[in-house]
Formats: sequence, C-alpha cells, structure tokens
Amino acid sequence: MLKSQDFLVLIKLIGLHRAFLRKVHYPTSSRKKLFDGDNEYMENDNYLNFNEIFYVRGLGSRLGISKTEIAASLRRCVESNLLSISNSYDVVSLVDLNWKVNQKALFNLIKYAIPHLYPPKLLGFDIGIPTGFSGPALSEEVTSAGNTKIIWSSEHGDAYGQVLDTIYKTVAYAAYQDEFVYKCFTLIDAYRLGKAREKDIAISLLEKTILGDQ
Repeated sequence: MLKSQDFLVLIKLIGLHRAFLRKVHYPTSSRKKLFDGDNEYMENDNYLNFNEIFYVRGLGSRLGISKTEIAASLRRCVESNLLSISNSYDVVSLVDLNWKVNQKALFNLIKYAIPHLYPPKLLGFDIGIPTGFSGPALSEEVTSAGNTKIIWSSEHGDAYGQVLDTIYKTVAYAAYQDEFVYKCFTLIDAYRLGKAREKDIAISLLEKTILGDQ
C-alpha cells in the first residue's frame, strides 16, 4: 500500500535524474537552487552532490524524511511497479542510476487517485509558500482564483494566505529546496482545488512537467 510520502519521493527522483543528466551534459554550470520569497531560484555547484544525494540518507535530508522511511518508501514503490531498480533488495544507494521511475504510471495515479485520496482541506490563515493557483506555475494561467493566496504554512516563505493542508507534512520543506518538486506539487494542489476548467489546465501542465524533458 502506497503512502503519501511516496509521491514526494518519486517526484524528487524524477527531478534528480534530470538534474544529473543536465550536470553530465553541462558540467560547467555553477548554480544552487534555493527558494526565496520572490519565487526565484539561484544555483551553486555544491547543491547537487550526487555522491551524497543518491544515498538514502542524502535523499532523506532533502525531503525531511528519515532514512528508514525513505528505504521503506523505495521498497513500496518497487513493489507497486512505480520504480524499477536493478537490485531491489539494495536500495541504500541509487548512485549508479540503474533505476527508473515509471513516470506514466505515476502521472495516471496522481490524475485518478489523488483527488479521492487527498481531497483539499483549507485551514486558517498564516505565512508561508504560495501553492495551487497562487504558485508561479499557475498564477498567470488562472486569473479567476481570487485575491486570497493559497499557501503552505512554512518558515521559509513570506506570503500571507489561507493554508492548504499538504499531501505529506514535509512537502513545503522539500519544495523550498527544489524547483521541480515545487512546480509539481503546486500543480497537484491546483488540480485538487480547481473547478473543471482549472483542473484541465493544471493536469495538462503537470503531464508536461512529469512526462516531459524539462
């Protein structure tokens, strides 16, 4: 049985694999992805230490999840055919990149299961990171969302708005450090929250993001 953190782990792995390929093809890049209040990202070579982040401990530190939970998540993903690893009994290291996320299956699971498994729950008002229609991926696409921002409550953001309960408790922490994770989960939240037209826009962008090359 999958758990909510498994979606976070799989999306992170997709982003890491693409980041690794960019590093291979463009080795002179020296940038550090770091979220700030203006939704901008900066980059630095030291951010993606691939000899560290592809270990369970390193992956967990980027996601705010213990290494024990990361290992358990990877095994669930393998058992669910959402992740293939050459040696599924050794998930301590993913450094050799001999693994692959089933991106199509993951997208379909998000599209058809997420709205039912994790219906949106709006909480009180706080300060944090914009998500859903208020996030950068959709703020210009959907203009009918109203003036009230939808946010994840987080010490790392400075936007004031209504709090949306996240699919998993460390989504905001993980998104703060990773632009790809941030984009995916803001689109997922828009899909959870939206009406028919808004859902169509969000899921179309999410499909391009998860299945595409960017």
